[in-house]
Amino acid sequence: MSMKISEMKREARQKLNGKWGTVILINLIHLVLTGILLMISLKLDKNQIFVQFVLSILSLIIAVPLNYGLAASMLKLYREESTSATDFINIGYKNFGRAFKLYLSIFIRILLPVLLTIVTKASP
Repeated sequence: MSMKISEMKREARQKLNGKWGTVILINLIHLVLTGILLMISLKLDKNQIFVQFVLSILSLIIAVPLNYGLAASMLKLYREESTSATDFINIGYKNFGRAFKLYLSIFIRILLPVLLTIVTKASP
């Protein structure tokens, strides 16, 4: 039997009851860290292609594990397991390889249909 969205939302709210401070703090720390990356990239000279390329690689190395850790921390809170506001950093980097495999899998699943759509639309 499948749950309705309203039931899922109600269950999630119940499971996160009393943990909203941690949820907000985790998201705030994540936002600050990713915001710093964005600010650095905006400050660089756009004509320096090599620097932009290196920064893009560094951003992936930093952001992908952080995003994985964020999702894992939210899941831990939902499952009523203990987690602190900075655990998402440790979780992400302890699962560095898994985070990138997941990222690559999602990227391919999204990119391939887009590329196929573009190719089929472009052909006569």
